[in-house]
Amino acid sequence: MKNRERFIKQVEGAVLGSVVGDALGVPAEFMSRREMQKHPVTAMRSGGAHQQPAGTWSDDTSMVLCTMDSLMEHGVDYEDQMQRFSRWLSAAENTAHGEVFDVGITVQKAIHCFDRGRPPVFCGDKAENACGNGSLMRIFPTALYLCGQYSLESLDHHAAEIIHNTSYCTHAHPRCLMACGIFCNVIFALCSGKPLQEAVQRGVSDALAYYRRTDFFRWVYREFTSLQSIHRWREQEVKSSGFVLHTLQAALWCLLTTKSYDQCVLKAVNLGEDTDTTAAVAGALAGLWYGKEQIPPDWRCVTAHYDEIEERARRFAETIVPEKNRPDPTFRKISRISRVLSVYHLILHCPEGISMEGLRLSLDGCTKTFQRDIALLRQAGENIRVRSKGRVYFLDQGTYAHPAPIKNRIQERLVQKLRRLCLVMREIPWENCDKWYRETFPHVSRRTMQRDFAQLNALGYEIRYDRWPDYNPFDEDAIPPKEGRY
Repeated sequence: MKNRERFIKQVEGAVLGSVVGDALGVPAEFMSRREMQKHPVTAMRSGGAHQQPAGTWSDDTSMVLCTMDSLMEHGVDYEDQMQRFSRWLSAAENTAHGEVFDVGITVQKAIHCFDRGRPPVFCGDKAENACGNGSLMRIFPTALYLCGQYSLESLDHHAAEIIHNTSYCTHAHPRCLMACGIFCNVIFALCSGKPLQEAVQRGVSDALAYYRRTDFFRWVYREFTSLQSIHRWREQEVKSSGFVLHTLQAALWCLLTTKSYDQCVLKAVNLGEDTDTTAAVAGALAGLWYGKEQIPPDWRCVTAHYDEIEERARRFAETIVPEKNRPDPTFRKISRISRVLSVYHLILHCPEGISMEGLRLSLDGCTKTFQRDIALLRQAGENIRVRSKGRVYFLDQGTYAHPAPIKNRIQERLVQKLRRLCLVMREIPWENCDKWYRETFPHVSRRTMQRDFAQLNALGYEIRYDRWPDYNPFDEDAIPPKEGRY
């Protein structure tokens, strides 16, 4: 990744900024905005509804630390994350003073479901009254992990799947999933180095563009369009309850209407109500942007286990940022031919057909893109039809559509390759793949065969073949093959 050291500082700032913001907000939790205006928070306090000493952080930080530890040791592992949440809730691991307090009902319910044996991603509540901010407050380490490992600058299908699954573990309502996705995309944009206002607006608009293409989020999409003008809101328009959309709005508003870390988190706390989570989410963004150096020293020295968390944050940052960017094919921009073959694979292996919505949920693309891909497959001779009921696409393997003549030479070569690869995907045997290929395509070179097999293996096929069938290592006169890619 470019600017590795800068990104490590951003990660440290985000973690420590969230922890300090959480600790600053704990004593003021549940206080109304009117009360906060009379007695505003200006420094660390003790007491409050939970009667905790100054610098004590809550469940927000505990779940963030559990997520960080899991990502450091196991990568994205929902089972391990839920096990750590369970140990936190039952044995008070990763707590400020060995005591668990201020745990949301939805979070408790999800952890109890997991303890009874339910798979992690099915533990979250989908109910309308379960749209709290319990997954939003702990999602930013996952965003930083994805950004560090794969240099993401914008939300794509695979990153969204990980983010949504992480939320699913405790909060499964589409509103919670979309809030987490937008928040993570803002983090991706902030890490890219753009100016603050531009980065936040770009993060929000790109995420909205992504969710606009998905029917699953259509009925909550309009609620989030307000984020595009959040920087122009007045304070009385900003709500700071535990509702996930309110928390996201308040955090972005605080970030965009202040000019330093301390101004941002104090503004978040003094909004009242769910002060610890609002300040934790805003603090993560402000800490990432301004850096840990901007956190006031008198707040640092009071915050529980600050030095220990600082060391863990550094270790987390160094773990998630490899020395060189990892070549993970899951997050690589795939070529057009690979996407077309992926579409064909889904149609081929869905006897009942697959809808356009199914294609959008399975692959990264919009309706027009997939329509062009299907048109290209038809041009290659694949008889893909549309069943009127349900508008699903299916392959009629009983007939063959004669390909139309192509005038463009580049397009013709693409269609020829596609025609060959589609036939391989349909009919290649499990054994003697190379022999079958040479008999089916006698005029195609062995090098082309190897490229075709490599292309399909990159999509998940396991085609095994003899790479050098004519080379006999026991023949003294034989010339050994050169080392190459294939």
